[in-house]
Amino acid sequence: MGVARAAAWTYLVEPDRRAEWWPELQLDARVGGAVAEQWSEGEGDAMVSRDASGTVDVWVEGHAVGFTWRESGDERDTAVLITLRTQGVDTGITVTETGFDALPAAGERAAASQEGWQVLLRDLKSALEAAQAAGAFGEREQWGAGAASAAAAGAGAAIAADAATGADASADADADASADADADADAGADADTDASAGADASAGSGGELEVREPEVDGEIDEVDDALAAAGPSEDAAAIEVDAEPAVGDHPELETNPVTVIADDESDAARGGAGAEPDSGRGHDLDETIRIDRSELPTGKCPDARPQPDAEPDETEAPNHPEEPDFDTLIRGE
Repeated sequence: MGVARAAAWTYLVEPDRRAEWWPELQLDARVGGAVAEQWSEGEGDAMVSRDASGTVDVWVEGHAVGFTWRESGDERDTAVLITLRTQGVDTGITVTETGFDALPAAGERAAASQEGWQVLLRDLKSALEAAQAAGAFGEREQWGAGAASAAAAGAGAAIAADAATGADASADADADASADADADADAGADADTDASAGADASAGSGGELEVREPEVDGEIDEVDDALAAAGPSEDAAAIEVDAEPAVGDHPELETNPVTVIADDESDAARGGAGAEPDSGRGHDLDETIRIDRSELPTGKCPDARPQPDAEPDETEAPNHPEEPDFDTLIRGE
């Protein structure tokens, strides 16, 4: 709608203005108020009529109105919500009606309702445009357009003021240049700085967003600033941090020195340990060593067994003690 939201709202809630586009509706403008629509057209079999009634359950002044109603003969209600939204200097109106899925012939009922709302909104738009052309809206109902005009005028004035300021700055810079060459250089540098700042400001006013890091007040920033101001300390010990091993690296383990014995020394050590006193060298690995078991002590020979013809020592106790005489034990002797 090409009017302010306040103007469109009056054509929704005021009976006289609402009658210009929806004369059949009766609406009590408050939560809990009654709402009803009754009309009929045509005759005989071609007659079409509607008799619906309900209750207002949503009321947001200047923004939205909602109600539930049902047509005569229906067992369930449908819910209607009408919302108004400001879109620049215009107003967007949205109508939503739900609950047809619980009614018989839901698809046909929903299609008929959609067609009826389209006719009503078209009549509302025509009534608003006619009223605006006739100057029927007061200052309160035109605040959206007035605010937009004021904003446009303010923007134009700001641009003109910036242009005048730039012209004055250029004239001052030229005068300073003719008076003193050094002053001209300084003025030129200042002018470049101002121009950069002006360009940044113009870019910001043109709708571009500049993202800045948020400043956090706390002890961390204060400590960092203090350390930066103090600089590196001579007494501070250097801290070395080992890098983490990457994939494929083979870190070496630190071990103690290992003594490596040469082959000659190893053979000499083995020869000295296993040779006889009068022998000058040890046995070679390929030699066969023969041991006479008869010369070994009996206790040290693992395979030593007593000879069959050896007589047992009379002083030694028999290996198997005598078994008790059970008959004597039974008689108690």
